Amino acid sequence: MTRLTVTALAITVLSAALTPTAPADETSTAHDPQFENKTLWPKLTGKEYFLETDWPKGRLMVWAHPGRDGRYGGRDSLDPTDPDNWLEDGKPCREVVLDENTDLLLPAAETHYSVGFRGSSIRETVRHVTVEKNAAFVGGGDGVGRSIHGNVWIKECGGIDSQGATRFLGSKHVFFRNDNTLQTACGTGRGDGIMSSQYFTFNKEENASVEFLGHVTVLDEFRIYGCTVIVGIDSTLQPGRNASPSIEQGGVLALLDGARFESWNNDFTSPEMTVTDGTIQGGLPERPLTRSCTFGLAFKNHTAAEYAGPGDDPRQQFGRVPSLVVLAGGLRSISQDLGRARLVFTVMEDQAICPEPGSERYEKEIDRWPEKEQLFRWMRALPQGTDCFLAQDVAVDGVEFDHLRAGGVLYQDPATKARWKNLFFGPRCQADETRLFTRLDGLERGARY
Repeated sequence: MTRLTVTALAITVLSAALTPTAPADETSTAHDPQFENKTLWPKLTGKEYFLETDWPKGRLMVWAHPGRDGRYGGRDSLDPTDPDNWLEDGKPCREVVLDENTDLLLPAAETHYSVGFRGSSIRETVRHVTVEKNAAFVGGGDGVGRSIHGNVWIKECGGIDSQGATRFLGSKHVFFRNDNTLQTACGTGRGDGIMSSQYFTFNKEENASVEFLGHVTVLDEFRIYGCTVIVGIDSTLQPGRNASPSIEQGGVLALLDGARFESWNNDFTSPEMTVTDGTIQGGLPERPLTRSCTFGLAFKNHTAAEYAGPGDDPRQQFGRVPSLVVLAGGLRSISQDLGRARLVFTVMEDQAICPEPGSERYEKEIDRWPEKEQLFRWMRALPQGTDCFLAQDVAVDGVEFDHLRAGGVLYQDPATKARWKNLFFGPRCQADETRLFTRLDGLERGARY
């Protein structure tokens, strides 16, 4: 059943105050993406893994009251566990059940509203999720979170958010598309814009993938287990504060043309990525790089083995850790021409590391926390180069390191280092190539050196 029919039934059956019917080019959803519409999908190459996926018909749950909140136990809010507040496949809903065959649609509205099941007995397990203008899918909960088995499409000025972990599961290739940008002016509810969850955890089956399109940010932790996470063309994926991101069990993080992966906050106590067993790569065999992609790293404290930041706050005790740790697996580029298109590791752009003195962010921070001014001065005085630890047998082929500090490539085994191929160094490295390498016998996950 099409979106237009669902909308019409919502008006007829439940007399919901719905927005006007959308033009034909706005009827696309996560369960009906309309890939053939080049206006909606201008960067589609035809080789995306998610194009290969065939989805059997699921049950479509549509919020029947766009513009009105549906928060369990909320004051002046409709009850999302009440079937009367939903349509199921265009008909009155008999029972609210969320599972891996349930597609969820929150329609557009003139005013902001949010729907979520937090606090209820319903676990947020869904297949496809579509959130349209002024809507937000919120909820989850510590120890509960949310599980997604299909595609996610967040339209401009829509939002999605989950307390706890958003888990990506299943055996199929999927996309996560966010049409919001940093400049999008959305509503006031949590879940608007680019922040999409407290945690992201990828537990899809080995040959399955999630491809991110647009700008997607996570508040905290980020884990990839044994599957492939793709940052699409000109897209950005950002873990958050205290994220301690990791790739494990043979997982792959692949960045395509113009893509970026970087945290939005410098955690001095942990790397921006720890690869315990997996691969960070630029490009895919079916889509080799034609333009470079970027993995952003934050600078760390390398002034002493243990160094106290300004003040006596124990939270400012910063150990010495690398920006990137690779314990097993490798770094590589799959490129049409390594001379002009490769995976680049460099200092991240986000000014949350340490805002520029006099900037709006700087003034807001020290106005709220005056003690931060001393901390910011100390941070800016640190050598702002990145570094990486590459353990024994880690493979490197076709990547560039820029903004390295002197001795910033910490390698464990000279024999492994001799097998590295096509290693490039950018113009902002803080030493010549002969002084960029330091041998370090070992570094366990989470260890200081």
